[in-house]
Amino acid sequence: MDVQRNPGGNTSENLMEILERLRSPNTILNRLFATTSEADGMSVKDGPETNLPLLHALVQSLPQEDIPEYEIFDGMFLTAARRPRYLEVKKLLDEAIESRIPVEYGLRPIPFTSSMEPAEAVILMLDQPVRLLDERTRPEFFSLLSGVPEERMNYRPHSE
Repeated sequence: MDVQRNPGGNTSENLMEILERLRSPNTILNRLFATTSEADGMSVKDGPETNLPLLHALVQSLPQEDIPEYEIFDGMFLTAARRPRYLEVKKLLDEAIESRIPVEYGLRPIPFTSSMEPAEAVILMLDQPVRLLDERTRPEFFSLLSGVPEERMNYRPHSE
């Protein structure tokens, strides 16, 4: 298994990075996760507690020479803690639902992975129960990211 940890930047740069992977013809798996909202297990890379929970992602690309290739997006990657950051999460969820590849989400919060070895983080993410992200399941995933329902953050479904 070949594993890369995305180095991360600011949340706008992080959004562009994950959208690039989502749009890539080489991407074959994309999973989104919410971290726990408890600070236990946080590292400096996870940012301040006021941003919890965080959104993390696992992307699998077409393998080179039959070796699975994964990229993890963790640490202070994305958060829906405040409206400007929510708009980034909204854009990701909008595009994920419209993506050419199915995007899945973890059904329960995961521990912080930024202090784990990358391969350990991938194994943890692959072992989680998941569900397909679509318009119907979007509120369930969003509830893991925020105590505020998405409708109250001015979400408008594509079908309107």
